[in-house]
Amino acid sequence: IIKNKRVAELGAGLGLCGLTSAALGAKSVTLSDREPYALHCALATAACNGLSDKVQGALLDWTNEEMLGEHRADVIVASDVLYDGETVEAFAYACASILSKGGLLLLSDPANERFQGARDKLKTSLTDACQANDSFHMEIIDLPPPTS
Repeated sequence: IIKNKRVAELGAGLGLCGLTSAALGAKSVTLSDREPYALHCALATAACNGLSDKVQGALLDWTNEEMLGEHRADVIVASDVLYDGETVEAFAYACASILSKGGLLLLSDPANERFQGARDKLKTSLTDACQANDSFHMEIIDLPPPTS
């Protein structure tokens, strides 16, 4: 899924998903976040782990459409990003803008939503974004909770 692909992590924070993608053989990884200090920490971690040749950082605010145009990826990874009802729609449109045709979005978010209705809002927004952009196929899979 990741090997030899251009990967972008949206809302990277400390960059766990993106750095894991780089370690698993991604061709290139762009860690993006709106917080410069988070990117600094993520890029420092990339350097400490010998991943700087594959990993770059980008300040990116999903709500700023002008910032989206220059970024492209085959795979978007994101984790724990549906915490603010005001940005769910912007996240969906960012995905549609950044993903290359046939791209893949891998999103992990708690089933016990912090923002009630976030998943439904994301599904609706992704459907709208896919129809408007025709950039990727959407399939949402709810994973079962872990068993002990």
